[in-house]
Amino acid sequence: MKKDFLVRNRISRIYYQGKFYNYPLEPVNALFNLGVFKAGWAFLSHLQAKSKPIEPEKNLEDVYINSFGRYLYNKFFRVYSTRLWGLPPAEMAPDWGKARVGKLSLFSAIKDAFFPEKAEIKSLIRKFNYPKLGPGQMWDNFAGKIIKSGGKIRFGAEVERIYHRQGKITAVVTNKGEEKNPLQVISSMPVRDLINCLSPAAPAEVLAAANQLKYRDYILVALVIKAKKIFPDQWIYIQDPGFMNVRVQNVNNWSSAMVGERGRTVLGMEYVVSQGDPLWQMKDRQLIELAKKEAEKLGFTKPGQVVDAKVVRELKVYPVYDLDYQKHLGLVKNYLSSFKNLTLVGRNGMHKYNNMDHSMLTAMLAVENIFGAKHDLWKVNADQEYHERK
Repeated sequence: MKKDFLVRNRISRIYYQGKFYNYPLEPVNALFNLGVFKAGWAFLSHLQAKSKPIEPEKNLEDVYINSFGRYLYNKFFRVYSTRLWGLPPAEMAPDWGKARVGKLSLFSAIKDAFFPEKAEIKSLIRKFNYPKLGPGQMWDNFAGKIIKSGGKIRFGAEVERIYHRQGKITAVVTNKGEEKNPLQVISSMPVRDLINCLSPAAPAEVLAAANQLKYRDYILVALVIKAKKIFPDQWIYIQDPGFMNVRVQNVNNWSSAMVGERGRTVLGMEYVVSQGDPLWQMKDRQLIELAKKEAEKLGFTKPGQVVDAKVVRELKVYPVYDLDYQKHLGLVKNYLSSFKNLTLVGRNGMHKYNNMDHSMLTAMLAVENIFGAKHDLWKVNADQEYHERK
């Protein structure tokens, strides 16, 4: 399906207090938006962080302060990170920050801007390939190939029970009453759910550890707007504390084929929550009204321009890296590694916040392992300087 991929220029910005900051940071743009006084404070704060770094970095707050200084941390990252993860950065493990921030810092951004040929930091990718009809087009294509080759796919079948004996998965039972006796099991389901499906049950300490693994849930409010070319970005991070949404996607800038009707723009207003939060409990019509108000406040639409809307809710979208997650995940990994025919893959299957490409790669390597390869899937994306970077 090579012909179905589009090449897109990556455009992304940060919205903060009515202004847009280029991402990654560009010195001239940041100076203009912050003003000389605030930019001076940011620079001095960064100097202090570099001269007296926090060592060791015990949490996400330490990573941000060491990379950008306390001033920019408080301005840009503290409130946004808390809204995203449901925990303040001081209660988050440093892993996520090290992977996403890497060696990026205020100094590196300035240096790379003025001396790009000598850049030491791997920059965020500038171009990427994207399916005309979105990532789902790939999965539909794969599904078609599986069925064409004689394979079967059970849609809407949820795993209810996983039986095992003598270190092997012996049977998988679904909510449709089907029982399968697999030779190999590749699991991308949330590892917490996997542990809770096992029969006989996992040891008490493993079960307790799995149930301590946390996730964040997700709400997308898609707004169909009677307007075009609202903004050029694929997505904009909303780091202003005056908003509830964390990011806005412009579907047209991924692929206009997903929108169809000319003269229309589809914006995806993204909210990250935990099931049971007041936001999660809102009715769809309330969420649509909230998204419309926030889109208007951002200047992306005007009253009466939204002609249609759709709410999508997803559970367990983001595995949370709290301060204890490594301890809990270690117990779970150690126990599950005893099953000879079980392989964990993907973001939730491994409780590892990989991007889509890395998650796909774990599945591809898992298949190679079944045929004799010896890939360590836990080392996929071990180079923490690469996430959305190249």
